[in-house]
Amino acid sequence: MIREFQKIYSRRTSTGLLFAAVFFSVLLSAFFIHDYTYEVTEEDGTVYVQGRKGVWAERRAMEKIPTELCEENLNASLYDYRRLVKSEKTDKANRAFDKKYPGWRILFEYAYIPEHKVDDTLLQKLQHADDFYKNIPVQLYENMKGYDGQRYSRAEKKRACQMLAKVKKPYQFEFLGQWTILLKVSYLCFYLFLLYAVFLAGQVFSCENECGMDLILLPCGKKTMYRIAYQKIAGTALYLTIALFACTAVQAAVVFACCGISGAGSSIQMLWQFFFCLYPMEVWQFFLYSYAAAWAGILCIAAVSAFFNAWTKNKFFSIMLAVLFLSVPFAADSLPAARESAVWQRLMLLHPMTAVNPLSYGRSLRTFSVGGVVLRSGDMVLLLCIFLFAAAFFLAPRVYWKRMR
Repeated sequence: MIREFQKIYSRRTSTGLLFAAVFFSVLLSAFFIHDYTYEVTEEDGTVYVQGRKGVWAERRAMEKIPTELCEENLNASLYDYRRLVKSEKTDKANRAFDKKYPGWRILFEYAYIPEHKVDDTLLQKLQHADDFYKNIPVQLYENMKGYDGQRYSRAEKKRACQMLAKVKKPYQFEFLGQWTILLKVSYLCFYLFLLYAVFLAGQVFSCENECGMDLILLPCGKKTMYRIAYQKIAGTALYLTIALFACTAVQAAVVFACCGISGAGSSIQMLWQFFFCLYPMEVWQFFLYSYAAAWAGILCIAAVSAFFNAWTKNKFFSIMLAVLFLSVPFAADSLPAARESAVWQRLMLLHPMTAVNPLSYGRSLRTFSVGGVVLRSGDMVLLLCIFLFAAAFFLAPRVYWKRMR
């Protein structure tokens, strides 16, 4: 395996792409930090603070309010709002509330208003927030009625409500701007790594055929060829693992160095658009989970691409097949019939590409029952990626040997 890893790493293209990936990680992190915007409401209008200044301005504002969303703190915020609305109009009271309690008004809207409706007077109508957590499953069930085009069965709705009810409460809510930035950076880099994995693994077996080495290796026998094939896939997986770890470490270092570290112990439900997330995790736990899922997805795609290469013995044809395999979800989403089919929606969610998209499975309300065990979307995709990797890892050497003969 080490010998095959050294072959991959010693190539100028592979080394250049690795440095390019690290540089791109730094560049992308800097871009999203610069693009970060914090809205500050002043008497004469809204002021937009961008970049690192915006990050720290919002962080200082959130440090002044409670981090625990217990009923007592929620009710105290509503009391402050009622005092504001007595002296100001609704719009001004909302802006003043947003300035004092950044992000809290959105949480109230998630808990009490369905996503397809809008009500700017919600805080005026609320007398208390004692039923804040009891009302979340109600809104979850309402959001699963198909307004967004998704189709859910009764069993799925029931399982989703049960899983959300198991999330630890009260929620912890600290400043999470740096985690949002890191999520966006990782999301884009994971997709680039997918393409890199296809390019790299799509030529691991065809190189001998292109230079005539297969005629020399053929007399070595079946066992030797199997061992070489296993080492090729393992060496590719090791190289991708090291490259992915290096880029992830660089991204985290840049983002946390510029924006500070806070909110790691917050509930993942407090992250951007994750309010109904079914994972009973803290932010740092979900990020580790997302990196593990992306790693499994990338290695899965690499193994499948290597299998195609062992079968075709042509790097261009195998890369083309792998790209077609990756593009199926995007092509299917353009078909009206596929969008309306609950079965097709579930199948597309289980595509290995979903593993590199934490925004997809993290916000997904779909669940799967396997042998009496209920799995969330990410769990199911992770399980399938491991299965596909094992299958491709097992079959590729056999196909490689047969095609060589």
